[in-house]
Amino acid sequence: MAPIAPKVDLVLRVPSGYAFDDITVTLASGSLISTSSLSARSVDLNLCGNPLNVISVENLSVRRRLSACAGGQVTFSGLRQLSSALLTNVTSQSSGVSVSFANTYVGDWAADTTSGAVAANGGDCTNVAKSGSCRGDAYPDSSLIAGASTGVTLNFGPAGCSATWSGDPEAEYVAPASPALSPARPAIVTDLNAPSNWKLYSTWGALGTINATSNGMRAGLPMYYPRDMYLYSWPTWSWRAGFTYSISLRFLASGASGSILPRVAWIQAFAVNNPVWSPNYRINTTLWDMYFAPNVFGAGPNLTDVNNSTFTTVSGDFTPSADMTNPRVVIRIRFANDISASTWNLDLLDLSLTRKPQAWVDPVLVTGESEKAAIPKMPSELDPNPRSAADCPHKKAGLRHFHDPTIWPGNTVPLPSSQITLPANTSVLVSSCSLADAVYNYIRVPPGSELIFSDSPLNLRIRNLLVEGKMHIGSPTCRLNSQVKITFVGAKSLADEIATGFGTKGIGVVRAGSIDIHGFQYHPTWTRLAASINPGDNRVYLQDGVNWVVGQKIVIATSIYRDYDDDQNEVVTIVAVSADGKIVETTPMFRFFHYGGPEYQSEVGLLTRRIVLQGDDQSEVEKFGGHVMVMGEGRFSGVQFYKMGQQNVLARYPIHWHLVGPSPQSFAKDNSFDNGYYRCISIHATHDTTVLRNVAWNNTAHCYYLEEGVEENNTLSFNLAMHTRCLGAPMVGGGQKGEVAIEDSVALLPADRAAAGFYITNAYNTFIGNAASGGWSGFSFPNLPGPLGFNKDINFSPERRALKIFDGNTVHSSGYHFSNDGGCIYVGGKLWYNNSVLTYDSGRFSRYTSTDARRTGAANVPEWMRFTNLKAWMCQLALSHWGDRAEVTNVEVHDVIRTVQLFGESWLSNSLYNGKSGSPFAVSSTNRAFQFYDTFVQTMLTDMEFRNIKAKPGADYYSNQNGVIMSMIHSDRFKPQGISATSRLTFTNVDRAVRILHGLPNTGSGRYFNLVDWDGSLTEKSGPQIVGSAHYGDWWRISDACVLEAAWNVWVCPKDADREIGNLEITVPIQVPNQLSSSPATVPWITGWSGPEYPANTDQWKVGNMTLWGPGIPTNRRTAVTRNSGVTGVTKMGWYFYVQQGTPRIMKIATYVIPNGQFIMFAVRYPTTCSTEVWISHDWINGGNTVWRNVTTVNSFDQVLNGNGTQAYRSNEFLFLKLKVLPYNNRDYSTSAYSRGGVKIYDVYTPQAYNIRANCGATTPDFIPVDDVEPVGFWT
Repeated sequence: MAPIAPKVDLVLRVPSGYAFDDITVTLASGSLISTSSLSARSVDLNLCGNPLNVISVENLSVRRRLSACAGGQVTFSGLRQLSSALLTNVTSQSSGVSVSFANTYVGDWAADTTSGAVAANGGDCTNVAKSGSCRGDAYPDSSLIAGASTGVTLNFGPAGCSATWSGDPEAEYVAPASPALSPARPAIVTDLNAPSNWKLYSTWGALGTINATSNGMRAGLPMYYPRDMYLYSWPTWSWRAGFTYSISLRFLASGASGSILPRVAWIQAFAVNNPVWSPNYRINTTLWDMYFAPNVFGAGPNLTDVNNSTFTTVSGDFTPSADMTNPRVVIRIRFANDISASTWNLDLLDLSLTRKPQAWVDPVLVTGESEKAAIPKMPSELDPNPRSAADCPHKKAGLRHFHDPTIWPGNTVPLPSSQITLPANTSVLVSSCSLADAVYNYIRVPPGSELIFSDSPLNLRIRNLLVEGKMHIGSPTCRLNSQVKITFVGAKSLADEIATGFGTKGIGVVRAGSIDIHGFQYHPTWTRLAASINPGDNRVYLQDGVNWVVGQKIVIATSIYRDYDDDQNEVVTIVAVSADGKIVETTPMFRFFHYGGPEYQSEVGLLTRRIVLQGDDQSEVEKFGGHVMVMGEGRFSGVQFYKMGQQNVLARYPIHWHLVGPSPQSFAKDNSFDNGYYRCISIHATHDTTVLRNVAWNNTAHCYYLEEGVEENNTLSFNLAMHTRCLGAPMVGGGQKGEVAIEDSVALLPADRAAAGFYITNAYNTFIGNAASGGWSGFSFPNLPGPLGFNKDINFSPERRALKIFDGNTVHSSGYHFSNDGGCIYVGGKLWYNNSVLTYDSGRFSRYTSTDARRTGAANVPEWMRFTNLKAWMCQLALSHWGDRAEVTNVEVHDVIRTVQLFGESWLSNSLYNGKSGSPFAVSSTNRAFQFYDTFVQTMLTDMEFRNIKAKPGADYYSNQNGVIMSMIHSDRFKPQGISATSRLTFTNVDRAVRILHGLPNTGSGRYFNLVDWDGSLTEKSGPQIVGSAHYGDWWRISDACVLEAAWNVWVCPKDADREIGNLEITVPIQVPNQLSSSPATVPWITGWSGPEYPANTDQWKVGNMTLWGPGIPTNRRTAVTRNSGVTGVTKMGWYFYVQQGTPRIMKIATYVIPNGQFIMFAVRYPTTCSTEVWISHDWINGGNTVWRNVTTVNSFDQVLNGNGTQAYRSNEFLFLKLKVLPYNNRDYSTSAYSRGGVKIYDVYTPQAYNIRANCGATTPDFIPVDDVEPVGFWT
């Protein structure tokens, strides 16, 4: 057995940056292997004498002397010269020497070898007869001598800057030449040999399994199966009309020896589009005739008794006559004989589907013009870029070179691993040769100094950079042409390595500092498709000419609804560009369909920039990339931020303006953000900034982010956000109730669980021409009762601030996580401190927008959230707005389930709803264009066009029937007043039967559903019409001129000029035994919401009726009254109130809506033995007090009818009152109304009520029995 040499492992643990004085190692036998990063003044390694002794050292830094000798190979890699007087002597007695420097070696050198060659390269060196100088005149006391037996290899590191360096030459941008566009689409060959591509069927249903073979697959089946077998392919490329495709395969049928073997009579192949088969579907003749085109392999059977001894090849072409967006290949095999083999096999080899080359024919292009929404485009002009000496920091006089030893302490350029502070009051230029090929640990730019990058190719790898002075990589008027890359390096750490509060792995700019990074302007940074892209295409038609170039990466937005669930955004590389910049060819070919039709078009964004700030490869492990935090001025343009941000670490974002205050000079323009770990741009307690023409794709957490709620007067224009991802699982919700999350280790900002492309905590900012694709929502406006973070204690309520400008923005492919109520734009949710814990509830929360945003002492002057020129597609709701006031004009939506959801005083005007576009992936869910809310709002629709809404056969309200106007009818508690109106509606390709969708539940909201069709355009009638529910009687049938629209379940009645919609809230503040349950407890009778909201049987909770009476009204036109208060009907009519249990001894009739000049003749019965008293109360007067007014009893009905509302009349068993809203304290509440577009809706709520008390003697019951007799003959 060979002897085993002894081995010694020496482990040295030293602090980072530690330097030894001397390292000495002597070995008579053995090797020295070192992979650590060590630093020393001098190193002496003596392993001479034994040819087996080897020296291999990595990453050694030496200041004064390095001596190394070994009998065998000597290798130094990553050697660093730390001074201008380094003496190096390296010898191998019987092998070779290899020395490579990490930094640029400066000094003289000489090498000799017994046999073999001397190879010297790198650095800035001369080489004459095995010796030379690497700028030795600069470091005359530095030398390197190498001697070896078999050869010497020397690499003196990067070229570095020569002693006579005068600066980089003027950089000119020359775009890479583009090859000509290809004349034809390339062929696509799809390998179909994988068993996962196929399912096996017969006329009996699903068959056996399919297994892989070496170059194909095998179907193995038991005996006694039908002679017809079908192989059904799983998804392939979509197929285009007029394109030629080819299917080919080889097959062989075989069985067990001694059996009657299967013989193939013929085989067919078919192209199928959008099949509806289930996994166990049985093939039948009807299905066959329905789906299958002619046989690809020929007109009929093309094989006869193919034997089972050799493979047979078949192939054929087909050309679809129409696009096939969900295609399948089906292969039908007919066997010539019954199969009696115990088992048998069908082998299929070399299955392929080929799309043959197809000449490009330019499609009909769209320009992107919209019908209703004016969507602005970026101005075509480039920003001014004169690049004069006055504009370019790197051209200014007096610059000192970073690599110049004379500017540094000790006349030595500091090591990358050291803590580098630029010389005081010095402008330091970094040139193409200045930087070592190493990671710089820390660079500090002190006050008064500048760090300036030359316009030259640069690659800086760094951990931390602090700017207290100025940092320039170009300027706003001197964009650099060169490629510059800054890579932030290192593992995750929460320590403040940059400076206090600035964290690590990034750039920190203090309040007195500034940073400018400006790269070449590619314009526009994003545009939209001018034609659709189909799977297999490699050409993109653009609406705008671009100056993009070959080699750049672009991203095309999804064209489907659920972007978060199925990422169909695609990143490709440009391989050719047309001369006008409107066509680019790409690689690889597209996998998905991207719509560019006349209604809307997917966005196309440019990701590549010539300046890149990025996280290193290690960043992906813990989602911990670089970050830039600016407390002074920060300007960025033409920069790509890649793998930036530090996930769930607050304040560590790609761009973060932090507590800057007013900063009109700061901006971020033309940048891209992709694959980021935490946001894109954060505007934090900073105002007046500009965020313009940026592109963001595939970033985590809110992307464009207004942080604390105090940020105002910022401008965000022409920015694109695509595929924004949530932290953790996306929040859900439904029925107006959201999900609640608190700050935790997953999301320190809990709202990041509902991440949006644009997250707007304060609406008083400007948003023009932005686009959002994907995310939990595209634009999110959370309600903040107070600011967050550093400003949480100020007297300010961000949720009270209305939009400054929101115009020309587009949004799509989001809003579906919150069932029914989520929107591509979401104004809702609440973010607040709950016992000091930051909490987010994604559900319904209102906002009172006002000119005064103080939390206390607000003046309450109302302001509206105004959304103009909005375009949306592929959304659940284009806009879900829970706030009190919203006006939405010039809106255009396509393939959206509902247009908008509005509350409070709201107006939707001059807009288009298109239920179905030309996209093959248009949302297939139910189209319900607009739903009127059920209580306490004022909503009007004017100048609206509805398009492409068709009735679903057999569907109804509950089975998702399509509709234009939809009622809300689920509740018995919430009842509509006169709160809905329409005017000037038009319909294109809309079934009349679904213009109004009103279901049939017997609830308060169902019985009192109403709206005013102000011009008859909704109902196709002449003049204004009152539309009222036909549920539970003829309450809304106010005259014989009314028409029952049975398909809509409503009455349509001409609206007289002197009639309006009125509402009374009748409450009976009496406790009575709960007769509807066995519980002995008592319940209030009618006191607002004393009944259930969702009664299984409303009649069970019915307490009486309200009946119309008066001139021309026949008897029994009534509606039910339940324990839940509220009755809505038409004014200037008689309303007779009957209670089954008896007329209440006490009741209060609040006149919530009786417009100016209107009244309701109210009648109620009491026995003649009972007296009655009536008072009018004005509630909440002068700080919450109630003021009372007497009602006078008069002697005739006419006195009441002609009175002013302060008279009462008793006739036999009737009490008559003329209910009006009376002026009080110089205010007439009856005139208060919300009016827009020629439509008026009166305010819901007046602080006035009529109060009735009956006295029937000493034992007056709470409910006084009376008969149900309508008043007749009093009002004729």
